[in-house]
Amino acid sequence: MRVYEQTAVCRLLGAYGWQDGHLYDSGMLTVRAGDCASEGRRRVYLRFEMPELPAGMQVCRAELCLFQTEGADGGGVKLGVYCASGGLHVGACTPSCAHLPLDYSNPRSGACAHRFDVTALFARRGRTARAYTLALRMTDETGSDGSYAVLHGLSGAQYAPILSVVYEKKAAARAAARKSGGSCNLLGGHGFERLADLRFWEAQYACDDFEVGIREAGALFGRGAAVFRSQNDTTIESGLCQTVCVPASGSYVFSAYVRPLGADGPASGVHGISPGIYLQVTCGGLVRARSRAVAAPGGYVRLWISFEARIYERVRVEILMNGFGCAAVDGAQLEYGSRPGAYNLLENGGFERGLSGWTHSLWGVYTDHPEDSFDDAHAAVRLQAVPETRTYVCQRVFLRQELEAYDVFTLSGWARASGLVPPTFHAGADLPVFRIRAKIVYASEPAACEEYTADFDGRDGWAYAEICFSKQKRRAVDRIEVYCEYGGSFGFASFDRICLTSRRTSIQAEENDE
Repeated sequence: MRVYEQTAVCRLLGAYGWQDGHLYDSGMLTVRAGDCASEGRRRVYLRFEMPELPAGMQVCRAELCLFQTEGADGGGVKLGVYCASGGLHVGACTPSCAHLPLDYSNPRSGACAHRFDVTALFARRGRTARAYTLALRMTDETGSDGSYAVLHGLSGAQYAPILSVVYEKKAAARAAARKSGGSCNLLGGHGFERLADLRFWEAQYACDDFEVGIREAGALFGRGAAVFRSQNDTTIESGLCQTVCVPASGSYVFSAYVRPLGADGPASGVHGISPGIYLQVTCGGLVRARSRAVAAPGGYVRLWISFEARIYERVRVEILMNGFGCAAVDGAQLEYGSRPGAYNLLENGGFERGLSGWTHSLWGVYTDHPEDSFDDAHAAVRLQAVPETRTYVCQRVFLRQELEAYDVFTLSGWARASGLVPPTFHAGADLPVFRIRAKIVYASEPAACEEYTADFDGRDGWAYAEICFSKQKRRAVDRIEVYCEYGGSFGFASFDRICLTSRRTSIQAEENDE
C-alpha cells in the first residue's frame, strides 16, 4: 500500500433478506436462484453509510467482505453483488438492481468469506453519496443447479458484512502520475503528419511572402514535418499558434523540435534583430515565456520553455520565425511539469478531445466521464464490458523506419477497472483481457506484423503498465497500432495517459537562455 493511502470502514445501516417481493429482517440471509420449487428466488440487500472523508480526498478502491455459514456450488451460476436503488423497509418491497454486477464470486460449500471489488460505487472520483445500497443475488436467477449461499447479517459483530474504502489525497495521486510513464500531450496535430494536422493550428502571417506546409522528406518522427518558408527579411514574426485551456493549475512545459534547413536557413535579420526560429507562450496578449532563436543549419534541436498557469487559463503556444529562409518543425508538445518529458507519438493520448485521433469498437466506448481521469486532466476513455468479446480504442502511428533502422519504443498507460472477473475465470478464447497492446506492421506484401502486450492489475485502483519493444525482422516498418482493450469481464475499465515514445526522443533539449 502506498504511504499516502488511508482506509475507512462504512457503517452497516441494515441487512435484509428478500423473497417473493417482501423484505425481512434476519440474522442469517440466503441467496438462491429462482427455479428451486421449494425455496424460490432469494436475495440479500445491504445498506451502508459512507463516512466523512477529509477534504481533498478521493476513493481509489473499495471492497465488500461477506461471511458465509453454509452453501453449495451447483457448478453454474455465480454469486454477484449489484448496485441497488430504492428504499429498504420490512414488508412488501422490491428494490431494483443494476443489470450488470460490480463483481462476483463462486458459490462454495461450508463456511467461508466472499470478497468483492465494488470500486465502481465511487465512479465520481472524489465525490461520495451519504449512503449506498447493494444487492446480493445469483447472476442467473432462473437457474436450477442448486447453488445457494447463507450469509451472516447483523447476527454477530465479527461476522457482519464489511464495506471498506481506501482513499488518498488528490495531489498525491497527481504527483505519482506525473512521475510515472510518458507525457500527456495537450496539443492537437503536434506531429504534423498530414495537412489535416494544421487544422489545430492558427497561421500567423507577418507578410505575404511567408508560407507553412507539410513535407515528408526530413521528418524526425512519423512521416511528416511542418516547414516554414519566408522570402522576406523581416523582424516581424510569422508561424503557427495554438490556444489551449489548461486543465489544472501548476507548471507546464512547451517544447518542439526545430531545424533550420541548409544554406537557405534563416538569414541575417534587419536592424540588428537576431533571426531564427523559436518558441513563445502568451497569456492574455502578454508574453509569459520565450526561448532562444535557432538559426544555424544542422540537425534537429529540441527547444523548450517552462511557465506557470492557473486552472482553465487559456494559454497560447507559438512556433515563430523571423528573417529570410526555411526551417522544419516536428514533435511539438505541451505537458505538465518543469522539464520536458519524452515526446509522445500518440495524438490525444489523454483523451482531452474525446476520441479524436482514435478508432474504436462498434459499442461500449464512452468519453463522457471526465471524473474517471487519473491525474485531473478532465478526461479519460471508458470501455464497457460486452459479453464474450472485447471493446477497444485504437490509433495508428505511421512511421518511416527503413530496413536497417532500429529503434526502441515504449508503450505505457494508466487504467482501472470495475467488475474484473477472477484471474482463474475464462470467458472464451483470449479472454478476459485488460491491457494495452502494440502491433508493429511491416511494409510488405502481404503485411507481416508483431504484437507486444502489457496487462493491468486493476483490482487495486489505478494501475500502471508499460512494455518496451523494437522491430525484430529485417523489414521496413509501415506503422505501429496501439490498442486499449477490455473484455471477458463485467463493469467497465477507464484508460488515461496512453503514451508511445521512442529512443529518438532523447535528442538534447535546449533551455531558454534568458
